[in-house]
Amino acid sequence: MLRYFSSKFTQASDKLQLRGTLIKSTSNDMPTILAFPDLLENPDSLRPLFNKKLLEVRNVWLLSYRNSWLSERNESMEPEELADDVIRFMDKHKITTASVIGSGFGGKIAVTTGILKYHRITSVVSLDYSPMDLTEHVAYKELKNAVDFVSKLPLTTRASIDAQVRKNIKNTNLQRTIMGNLAEDESKQLYWRSGFNELSLAMNAKDKRKNIGKFPLIGLYPGRAMFLYAERSPWVHMSSNTIPIYNLFPVLYRTYGRFIDHYDTDNHNLHLTEHAPSIARRIAEFYRWFDGVHLLLKDRSEIGKVSVPIRSRNDLLPNEKEFLDEVGDAYVPKMIPIHKHHNWAYTENKIQIP
Repeated sequence: MLRYFSSKFTQASDKLQLRGTLIKSTSNDMPTILAFPDLLENPDSLRPLFNKKLLEVRNVWLLSYRNSWLSERNESMEPEELADDVIRFMDKHKITTASVIGSGFGGKIAVTTGILKYHRITSVVSLDYSPMDLTEHVAYKELKNAVDFVSKLPLTTRASIDAQVRKNIKNTNLQRTIMGNLAEDESKQLYWRSGFNELSLAMNAKDKRKNIGKFPLIGLYPGRAMFLYAERSPWVHMSSNTIPIYNLFPVLYRTYGRFIDHYDTDNHNLHLTEHAPSIARRIAEFYRWFDGVHLLLKDRSEIGKVSVPIRSRNDLLPNEKEFLDEVGDAYVPKMIPIHKHHNWAYTENKIQIP
């Protein structure tokens, strides 16, 4: 209970700590995924996205961001601060590089961190989010109105709060999500796991850098990415809202159907649909074969599979020849090049040869 109680305290922006749950890989020395849920959601709800195949090659942190669930609170939610929170968490837990994945607003955390901290982020995966101005969307307005209402709601009794939420918020999914945020501390006093006051300020801010529904131009992400969304999503409209994805993720150009794709549903929470097993398989394959190849690894050995390039003997450096694999055609040897370990900053052998 203490960990929930601590989430009520406001912290200075440059000292704010993210908290969450670690799902350890079944293999040793594997890279890390940082996973963020949608606004107001429990990070544990993302567990269906990570199957046994993925956990063979990745550790997964299910994280809450500032003003939600286990993490500390601060009135400001500007992009640079959201990204700094992630890096601060990585430094605290001795993680040199990681991939980020997010659902809904968690997708904004993933995209923002990837763009601003690309030297630490090996890939970005987003579910039902597009990096654009969402403030005119009906779904966003509905969520903002609900957050505004709850931020002013007196914390009396659970029954009274539940009655007020049901009376004033018509969306039953939002009702369940909001009531799931109501908790008791060690003295049996009610409090909200998410910071509704802080979120209300961030959703109503006029400055586009401070409003979490907007996405200011902060740069491009040069690495691998994957965006999946609901075909009839109230948040990502297939006809227009995929354009900002191409604009900010140039590697995704001409990859529709593979690294940008949709699923036949209107449910914003893809991980809670019947498509969850299919999405989990797709995510696992992405991490096994594509994560990190732009930043660290031309041979992909750190992502759980060794897929080495074929090189001529004449191209080899003297210190590379001892690592030749003579299996197959001896005149065209397979070779594993030297590369950085995924956690090189916290590993004794910062350059490793598998």
